Parts: sequence; C-alpha cells; structure tokens
Amino acid sequence: MTSGVVVLGMHRSGTSAVTRAVNLLGVPLGRSDDIYSAEDNPSGHWESRTLCALNDVILHTFGGFDMAMPPMPGSWLRSVRAEHLRGVMRAAFDDVYRGERWLWKDPRICLTLPLWREVLDDFCVVYVVRDAGPVIRSLHRRGGFPRFYCYALWEDYNRRAVAASAGLPLVKVDFDAVLQDPLGQVEQLAEGLSSLGVELNGDTEAAAASLHGPTSPDRPAAPARGARLAGALKAEMPG
Repeated sequence: MTSGVVVLGMHRSGTSAVTRAVNLLGVPLGRSDDIYSAEDNPSGHWESRTLCALNDVILHTFGGFDMAMPPMPGSWLRSVRAEHLRGVMRAAFDDVYRGERWLWKDPRICLTLPLWREVLDDFCVVYVVRDAGPVIRSLHRRGGFPRFYCYALWEDYNRRAVAASAGLPLVKVDFDAVLQDPLGQVEQLAEGLSSLGVELNGDTEAAAASLHGPTSPDRPAAPARGARLAGALKAEMPG
C-alpha cells in the first residue's frame, strides 16, 4: 500500500478543491489544529500551517520568496543548506502527520519537491493541471500581479512540477474537466489512486459533491502558448 499522497499544482489551479476531494475519499490530513484557511478561499486551503511556513523557509534559503524560486544549479541538493534543512523537514513533517497515511498539499511543492523527495518515502502524486487563463485572472485579482508575471509563474510551476515528479507514481487531474463533470472525474481519480495502492474508504459521491462547477462559462483568455502547454500536460502526462 502507498502511505502518502502529495497534491501538486500551481496556485489557483484547483489544488484545494482536489485535496478536499481526496480527503473525503478517505486519505487523512494532518493535525486539525494545523490546517490553514484564509479569506481568499473560504471553503478551505487544506494546507498545513507548519509545512507552508517551512516551504517559505526553503524558498528564502535558496534565494526565492513565497511565490517563486530562482533556477537552481544541479548541485543545490548536495549543499550544506540542503543537508541542514532535511533534518528540520523530517522533524516538522512527523509532527504534522502522526499516522502512517497522509495527504499534503501546498502549491510551492512544485518548487521544493526535489528536496522533499530526499525526505519523504512511499508516496504518490496527484498532479492538478488547469488552463492558464483562469489561473492568470485569479492571481491577478488576488495579488495584483501583472498578467504577464502570472503567466510566467503558471508556466514555471508546471514545468518544475513535471520535472520534479519524474519517476513517481502519479495520477493526473484536469481541473477544467472536474468543474464540468465532478462525479466522473472523482471516480477516475479514485480509480487512479486505488491502482497506485492508496487505501480509500470514503464516499465518492460526497467527494464529488464538495466540488463546484462554474456558474457561467469561463472566457477563453489563455495565451496561445499557454493553451499549447496546458494541452500537452493534460494529454501526455501519465495518469
């Protein structure tokens, strides 16, 4: 059996909703007193406060900030800083997740997963992909970032997620399809997780009911280049 599930995906890509669905399928989150929520996502982020803060530390340690990380040399995982962080990461993770089975989501894992892979054992990935347009508009509204910068983040996170998850057991989720057919997509997600050895004892219909479709069709505003990358991610990644 697979013990852990990491939900991987860009900010505003539906990772919170998918994490809650996986949780309702029967995979436990960490300590309830450590779960993070905020005004920008009233239904819940389903993130660990402790591990979000630790990902911030990792990003800052290697010259990034809370949303981005610079290109890293191939030697960064062998640095003294990485060696020191691995012990801190293991201790923090064990404090948040005290059972054998666990579910963890934080969009910054797209950036920090190479280091976490040296700390965590026996886990699979749920990789959430969403078209660039809705992500760009949501980031622009939430943070006031220029639209070109939001696009650059979307592309960088997805490219890093693909590279960092290479070789890991993986289930892919097309969040645009989830919004159109929650039950069908959750059934596919459950089937994929079960095939990877994840123990599920939850209710598929309850998990699907936690997802909400769009109140009106989203206008197709993604740049052509973003549409090509999103299409490639959805069509070609294993899952």
